[in-house]
Amino acid sequence: VKDRITSLSKPYVRPIVRGKETKRVEFGMKVHMLQVDGICIIDKMDFSAFNESTRLKISTLKHQSLFGELYQLGADRIYATNANRRYVTAKKIFTCFPRKGPKKDTPAEKKLK
Repeated sequence: VKDRITSLSKPYVRPIVRGKETKRVEFGMKVHMLQVDGICIIDKMDFSAFNESTRLKISTLKHQSLFGELYQLGADRIYATNANRRYVTAKKIFTCFPRKGPKKDTPAEKKLK
């Protein structure tokens, strides 16, 4: 049932299907945050499910408006979509995204091994 009410005292709370092993469904608010030097800024709060990876561009623009230029970005694997990779490459933002394709060691990685 779409927009099912799960609580009479809190009718805005909706079940969010997460697909985790321990909890398949969660209740409450989903939050997307920016973290800069230990400062956490709430970017989006919603009781409905949303995909965080689609908010990368919005988040980087918000970061630039608050803190200035963005040079590097750390994010979960979910953010490493082709569209996000193109965006950060065009903006010359260094990321921690895993490389695509077969793994080839850099000279520094070969030396470490």
